[in-house]
Amino acid sequence: DPMKCSVEGFTSVDELYVYTYNGGSSSSFSSIEMPQIEEVAGDCYLHGQRVELSNLKSVGGHLEIESDAIFMPALERIGKQFTCQSLVNDNRDVDIPFVIDFPKLAEVGDNTLSSSQICFYIRDYTVPELEFPVLCAVHGRMLIGGKGNETPIHEFTKRISMPKLHTVEGSLDIGVENSYYKNSNVNELNFPALKSIASITITRHPQLFDFSTFSTIVSTLKNSTWSVSGCGYNPTLQDMLDGKYIGE
Repeated sequence: DPMKCSVEGFTSVDELYVYTYNGGSSSSFSSIEMPQIEEVAGDCYLHGQRVELSNLKSVGGHLEIESDAIFMPALERIGKQFTCQSLVNDNRDVDIPFVIDFPKLAEVGDNTLSSSQICFYIRDYTVPELEFPVLCAVHGRMLIGGKGNETPIHEFTKRISMPKLHTVEGSLDIGVENSYYKNSNVNELNFPALKSIASITITRHPQLFDFSTFSTIVSTLKNSTWSVSGCGYNPTLQDMLDGKYIGE
């Protein structure tokens, strides 16, 4: 069994950096469990097979996590930047879905990053359902998508859901980074509360035909700020304005 990494005696720290590795595949990474930590004032970087900070409520700076199972049930706010990815992509012999749990995360960023920097970044399609149930605002750019070098056996995601997200102070990009790679499983997007966003770009999801979740936001966009390509249905902005949200 992997070793566990934990600390005691602190509820608040200025910065937190934990990297665990025992050599070999992802099963050689240790677990990180820190139930006593409630606040990280600055940056937090965590790298382990399983990451659980059950009482962490806020991270003031950057939160970067690489793990196959992430549990942060109390986290409400990330001050600067959020990056999350699994270990699966670095250890392809491990055919397991990614587990991610942020049931209280409501806000990410402070609008200080440049427009090209990513404020909210999920790099994997290895979680069966990617859901942030109470996320309301991202003050910067969002990117959701695989790194582009995964093999299809590691594609698990079918649904991406952020039902309370109303503000993105930047672009929302959903799609893999490399043009030769497509995600063959995602068939549902759920962003019904969006009211303010700079742009939307969705690429290379051949099973995605339904874009009705964006029906209330498209009236605020332009041809230059709405783009869908490589999907099962590729509606133009005019298609969306005409109510043609679902393809055949």
